[in-house]
Amino acid sequence: MNLILCLFCCVGASLVVITVDAGYDMTYVQSECSSNKTITLGQNGWSLYGFVDATSRDCYEHNKDCSVTLSAKSGHHVTMRFQWMSIECPSDYLNITGDTKSSIYCGGSAPPFSIYSSSNWVSLRFVTDSDYCAAGFRLYYTSYHYGECSENEFRCVHEGRCIPNELKCDSHDNCGDWSDEVTASCGLTTAAVVSISVSCALVGIVLIACSFYCICSKKHSSGSSVAQRRRTSSPARNAVRRPPPPYAFIRRRSATVQRPSTAINIMAFI
Repeated sequence: MNLILCLFCCVGASLVVITVDAGYDMTYVQSECSSNKTITLGQNGWSLYGFVDATSRDCYEHNKDCSVTLSAKSGHHVTMRFQWMSIECPSDYLNITGDTKSSIYCGGSAPPFSIYSSSNWVSLRFVTDSDYCAAGFRLYYTSYHYGECSENEFRCVHEGRCIPNELKCDSHDNCGDWSDEVTASCGLTTAAVVSISVSCALVGIVLIACSFYCICSKKHSSGSSVAQRRRTSSPARNAVRRPPPPYAFIRRRSATVQRPSTAINIMAFI
């Protein structure tokens, strides 16, 4: 059991390392309340893709009204997709503008679709009250464009969007149609490799445990059989080796000696 727990701990530590998203910028909306920050993607040290979180804390702050705007280069657009969401409805909410229409999001389930900007920008406004707090939300965004893709870009299947080539096969739907994560071109994903490795490790542990159990059971059964044979065969061996009692020989000898004396006495009497 301790071995199994240790393996699970090792696997858990490996998962923490593997799930780090290299190259993705991270922005916290509630850390930008004072400035209502505008991020220009691909400029001033900002990448063309990244994450937006409600807060860096476990629970978002009360009585906040904060905004962050993501601005792509001219002729480019922004797509976003939620990873998770936990926002108290309806007093707390996330308002996203810059797509085809202004949309308000709250609740405990992330929308299962991608969001596309209608121009080159999208704005996120996160509003909270004083009653309750939750984890907030996390979404990732990607700058994309239409037309010819460069050698450093990947062409998405749907509508031919062009995204940075390094976003291919990173377990995120940066295209919006999952075409950048197709198994045929990516092979096994990191999550699949980890799952297979963990499954093989567990199967190996079970097989080793079963082998030890069978060996121990066989030894125990063999020892019991030998002991049983010894117990059943010991009296027989002792009976064969035991010498006959001496009194039997004496009684037979006494009988043979007395017979002549009896006959002599009878003749004498006659």
